[in-house]
Amino acid sequence: MMNIFRVLGNRLAAMFATHVALDFEKQFLSLQSDRKAELLLKADELEQRGFDRLAVELREQAANLSLETPLASTNAVLGEFSDGPTASVVVTEPRRIASETTKKTTTRKTSRKRKVAKRR
Repeated sequence: MMNIFRVLGNRLAAMFATHVALDFEKQFLSLQSDRKAELLLKADELEQRGFDRLAVELREQAANLSLETPLASTNAVLGEFSDGPTASVVVTEPRRIASETTKKTTTRKTSRKRKVAKRR
């Protein structure tokens, strides 16, 4: 009987976590589209004031904003102030660090104790 409640509780927890993750994703995408729209409105404003060249540049930069390459403009700026390769290492996607601990940390005795504890 307790197993049924545990399964239902786990299922509800998974549904709640999924709902929260989808809500965060929705907010993130909404903020990204708001940023692009704000830049495009600013480009229209610049164009009305007679700054056509700046408006074109701003539209190009807004079009290049992407969730896949979020720091592309930062990489270009850092490249001007440093030697280039260092900046690209800092801004690119971080590499995963391989774990060097390959030793087994539990003994046969402790793993048996855990199995017994799980059954209870």
